[in-house]
Amino acid sequence: MDHAQSGAGSSFSPDRFLRVYIAPVGKAAVGTVGHPERDRQIAAASNDGVARERYYSWLLLEYALRQSVGVGTVGAGIRSHEHGGWLSDVCHLSISHSGGYVAVAVSSEPVGVDIELFREDKSTDRLAARWLSEREKKKYDMLADGERAEFFYEKWTEKESIFKREMGRSLLPCSIECELYPTVTRRLTVGDDRLVISVCAEDVTSAAMLILTEEEYKK
Repeated sequence: MDHAQSGAGSSFSPDRFLRVYIAPVGKAAVGTVGHPERDRQIAAASNDGVARERYYSWLLLEYALRQSVGVGTVGAGIRSHEHGGWLSDVCHLSISHSGGYVAVAVSSEPVGVDIELFREDKSTDRLAARWLSEREKKKYDMLADGERAEFFYEKWTEKESIFKREMGRSLLPCSIECELYPTVTRRLTVGDDRLVISVCAEDVTSAAMLILTEEEYKK
């Protein structure tokens, strides 16, 4: 999971758009992306899996920017935010990665995205106790065992996307009431994997989601 957040300068296009790109992490060796801050993050990754997700999420960002606003990461003026996210001169953006998949949201308005690999064999009870609000816990406890995990992953990704859009200093998930924010959640199946992805944006119903292969976004 990448805690990159969204933001923009004052010179981005006035045309409204919201596009979300989703792709598997590639199999090729990890290299450098030509952005000093991101290259330092890749080098400092705690393990090879995280390094690969950080590397390939940046390649997907490069593709998403060129498709959406016609410039790459250099032309978009990508730079880090003081809270650990990313800003751009041409649009708002958000990055996420989990379990071998990466997601990038590019928008004309503030946006947050979060993607998680759905693990059916993993109990969510302990995480739910920390992540869900009191109202959400009550609903969670009323659900059948087979429905609890799906509800938790939905709220987990929603809260992450809200946090990224709001550009918070620190995430306190149990304090976030998802109903108060414009979010959309989709459940996707890619091969044998199930994914849950949430997007938070003002005009979230207009979000276009595109699933790409490694070959497509590495062009």
